[in-house]
Amino acid sequence: MPVLLGCRLTTKGCTEIVRWANGWIGYGTDLDLFASQVATLRSQWTDARRGAAGPLIRPMLGIVDDDTPRLSFDRFAALGVDQVVLDLQVAEGDVLTILDRYAAVLTRL
Repeated sequence: MPVLLGCRLTTKGCTEIVRWANGWIGYGTDLDLFASQVATLRSQWTDARRGAAGPLIRPMLGIVDDDTPRLSFDRFAALGVDQVVLDLQVAEGDVLTILDRYAAVLTRL
């Protein structure tokens, strides 16, 4: 089972991911920043000779409008992301209703 470190991608965070983790869970809200962070992490991963497959990358998205997942998922796919984590920690109301809404959005992708 892979071990993913969820952290801000500071110098220390990146170092720790490369040193002992199998990948990273980061915030995927700012897509340009996220893409830059992925490039930095992959570069350091390669420099450390951690393996050609590279680190697992799992962006986390908060509760957003229905258009954001479509735009984000296209960008995440281009970055080689295979899974997205939905951050429901601050969900207000019924979580099942939120999940149903996301399921409807995702089936349209």
